[in-house]
Amino acid sequence: MTRPRVPRDVAELVRWRDRDQCQRCGVYTAGGSIHHRQGRGGDSPHSPANLVLLCGSGTTGCHGWVHAHPAAAYAAGLMVRRLGILTPAEVPITTPRGEVYLLPDGSTSLTTHPMKETTA
Repeated sequence: MTRPRVPRDVAELVRWRDRDQCQRCGVYTAGGSIHHRQGRGGDSPHSPANLVLLCGSGTTGCHGWVHAHPAAAYAAGLMVRRLGILTPAEVPITTPRGEVYLLPDGSTSLTTHPMKETTA
């Protein structure tokens, strides 16, 4: 069984949003790969909030590092637990630019997630 690929328009949006830079180390990576933070299951596996550009492949570079170091990847938001109560859009990633929320529309937020309600 083959897994469905990320649709081309979504992949282009993610590469544009991430400025063709690995979101772990910051290196320019025109040949990088798109990583699913919460896997390919669920209702919207190809949502931009679930996708991040990393250098290397699933076994090399930062993409390989994420798969080889899951505890650190979860702590950095590069992986999101499937059985958790938070969606990828609610878990920030730690990037060279700082902590960033990846939103479903392909944009980012550098502060708190705008979809969360805040209480006073």
